[in-house]
Amino acid sequence: MKAEKYTSKNTRKGIALIVSMIFLAIFASLTVAMLTMSSTNVRIADNHRQSSRAFESADSGLEVVRYWLGGMDVDAKDLTTVVDNLNSSLTSANITNFAAVGDSYYDPNYLTIDDSGSAVSLNSQTNQAFSATASMLDADTLQVDVTGTNGTLSRTLRANFNFAVRANTVFDYGVATRGALHMVGQSEISGTDPNVLRIDAGVYIEGIDELDGLSFS
Repeated sequence: MKAEKYTSKNTRKGIALIVSMIFLAIFASLTVAMLTMSSTNVRIADNHRQSSRAFESADSGLEVVRYWLGGMDVDAKDLTTVVDNLNSSLTSANITNFAAVGDSYYDPNYLTIDDSGSAVSLNSQTNQAFSATASMLDADTLQVDVTGTNGTLSRTLRANFNFAVRANTVFDYGVATRGALHMVGQSEISGTDPNVLRIDAGVYIEGIDELDGLSFS
């Protein structure tokens, strides 16, 4: 009897290729996940940056409005007077990039502060700007909403300004006294403008060699 020769057959051809493809698929999935996470983080960071700049714009706009309203005297507690006096102050200071506009037709208790219908530019390079609206909250309170923008994002801050009686004008002067003021030697009083000296009192000045820019009231 002739013995048959046994030959083993390799039934695992291509297993290494299949394992390699599985690992490649896993690594590709991890790469896609990391790229997605990175792009999401970039978008979140960009939104956070724009949001911060929008808030900064609103805060800057509020300080601008606070400055001009705080230094303004009004004879009546209404928005028409506020608009007129505010625009007068801006014109006197040669401020031309924004103004107050009242809406006497639709709502007499509502005004806007902007640049001819557009937001007031703060930084053209970063696209930051602000606009403001104001309304009478009650007879003694002016409510102001300032909206700052940066790109497509905006933030709004609200502040209330109260009408109040102005403090005594004596605090407008550098020197105040209830009695006589004696100055001896080479005494000097200097102000913001060396050519202007305003005295608000009944005065008797003795021994003055030179006095420029003096006015009495």
